Amino acid sequence: MILAAIACNSSAPKPESTAPESSATPAPYQYSAKSRYSSDWEIGDPQLAEKVIALWRHNDNNTLDSVRSYFADPVYMDMPGFAGNLHADTALAGAEADRVRFSSLKSEIDVILPINTKNHPEEKSVTIWGEEAGVLDGKPIKRRLHKTSAFNNDGKVIWMIRYDGNTQQ
Repeated sequence: MILAAIACNSSAPKPESTAPESSATPAPYQYSAKSRYSSDWEIGDPQLAEKVIALWRHNDNNTLDSVRSYFADPVYMDMPGFAGNLHADTALAGAEADRVRFSSLKSEIDVILPINTKNHPEEKSVTIWGEEAGVLDGKPIKRRLHKTSAFNNDGKVIWMIRYDGNTQQ
């Protein structure tokens, strides 16, 4: 038993790796299907993720009127009920019209991920998954959400897409 303990705690020199260190960036993985936008991503700016979190909180608090400065003009929005290149004021009016239907709203974030595609260096993206629960048109509702927002180099939202899933009433 003592011999086993000594053998396990031996301070014998470990062999050094003979593999050369590489400074080359690996080539992007080639998927079996072609992506329409990009399949070559890297982790992005956490400050942009904080902006998206702030947008979610302003939506919860029904204070979207205070985030006009977050958006470029025009901005592309693709949300249930409206889509297209819109003036920022029009886009926010559409979001406010959706929000006003809720008498209460609380969001929970599951995942937030700032990402940049190497194919479109002029855009910085944030994708977020979560759930909204509240009272919509007088009825309790819970819905899963996935939103992706892209920002220009000035940190302004240039497009935003929302996907809704498994709404429960």
